Amino acid sequence: MVQPSTDQPMDTLNPYSPPKSSVAEAEIRTNVGEKPRSAKIATVLLWTAYGVGALYKLFKMFQGEFPYGLPVQTGILAYAAAELVSFWFTWKLTSGRNWARIVWIVFFLLGMVGTAFAWQAVVTAVKANPWLFAEQTTIGVVVLVLLLMPSTARWYKGT
Repeated sequence: MVQPSTDQPMDTLNPYSPPKSSVAEAEIRTNVGEKPRSAKIATVLLWTAYGVGALYKLFKMFQGEFPYGLPVQTGILAYAAAELVSFWFTWKLTSGRNWARIVWIVFFLLGMVGTAFAWQAVVTAVKANPWLFAEQTTIGVVVLVLLLMPSTARWYKGT
């Protein structure tokens, strides 16, 4: 049996060792500056929309109304799942995650396109609560504009 010499590293003798590559360490930006006012306002508006939506769902639950005529247990689970996802997403956006900003913008725009295509269903839903629809849509449009502002985009990209 051949003994490796001690002057060479062990992995140079192994023909099955992975190839070497020089990998630079990722640069972590720690000095991203203070959160811009536009980002602060956007997150406050998102938390407001979250709170209003959660209260509305609680109100509907106590009235026994669930989406799409779901049974009580399924309706409660659907509301709880929607609120948990909404809370987590709003929290990530507030924490300065750029991916959350991008996903929120894409989902909002897809929702607006979906609203345009399903206008008849939207009109029926809005008749039930036009003020909530107006509030949520207005907040969504304002948050969209705030998240697309250059100062906000720069700050999110730096975190």
